[in-house]
Amino acid sequence: MKRCLLILLCLSGLSGVIISPAISAQADTMPVSKLALDAKTGHVYQEENASTVRPIASISKLFTVYFALQKIHQGKLKLTDTVMAPENIASLSQDSRLANVPLQAGKKYSVRDLLYTSLIHSANSSVLLLAQKMFGSQEKAVKQINHQAHVWHLKHYQLVNVTGLNNDLIGDLRVPGTPEDAENKMSAQDVATVARQTLSHYGDQLLSIASEPRVNFDLSGSFPTENRMLPTQPDHFDDTPVDGLKTGSSEGAGNCFVGTAKKHHHRVITVVLGADYANKNQVFQITHQLFTSSFQKITQ
Repeated sequence: MKRCLLILLCLSGLSGVIISPAISAQADTMPVSKLALDAKTGHVYQEENASTVRPIASISKLFTVYFALQKIHQGKLKLTDTVMAPENIASLSQDSRLANVPLQAGKKYSVRDLLYTSLIHSANSSVLLLAQKMFGSQEKAVKQINHQAHVWHLKHYQLVNVTGLNNDLIGDLRVPGTPEDAENKMSAQDVATVARQTLSHYGDQLLSIASEPRVNFDLSGSFPTENRMLPTQPDHFDDTPVDGLKTGSSEGAGNCFVGTAKKHHHRVITVVLGADYANKNQVFQITHQLFTSSFQKITQ
């Protein structure tokens, strides 16, 4: 994909990249994107189609998680802080098509509950409400996300909301000025940068949450992790000690996963984008292959 075909997105003060329909269609039919690198040094152990820009679905939530951990570290946000759910976000939480935990309009929820359900269960309404708590609106949150992408020198990206959902699924929660059918897109290389930056700054806190197999929420019960490579989960491999990070899934994005595991005193980050949407196992099988190959190279 040639850089000259990527044009700057200048909508509502956002800074990013918008992709023409022709390029978008090409990206969605490309082979799976794969990348494995060292979390500390950035050394790449394996990559295929890693610069292809494509939908990333709920991997997008890592940006909001990063900001929450940052503000907690800075003392600007507490896990015990609360925010009231407005009608539109509470309504979205009842959409059975989407990953969610049920919110009630007018009820207050803690930052802890929103952060944990966003990262562990990939709850879309939780991340929207968390972003509202931190920035006042999703529009301001998206501007900050795009600014952070610029600071991290991400190369090609389109970031239009905090959830990773296609804009047409979030209705009036869509950021004004962004296309009705737009969705977040990045390359595997840029996803790895986001994961690496978050781990390098707030790794202990991040992994303490991301390694949990379930999360209890309010009075609604217990919700499972979407990371099926964790211990006790269906796609766990005994030779791969995965302890995070984030999944993403949609018809446009396929199954996606950015994972991390530490072995032989090295932490490796893997990214898989565009795996078969109908086969939940494939993305984790590919990830296992990436980890196996990487750790073999480390010990050679």
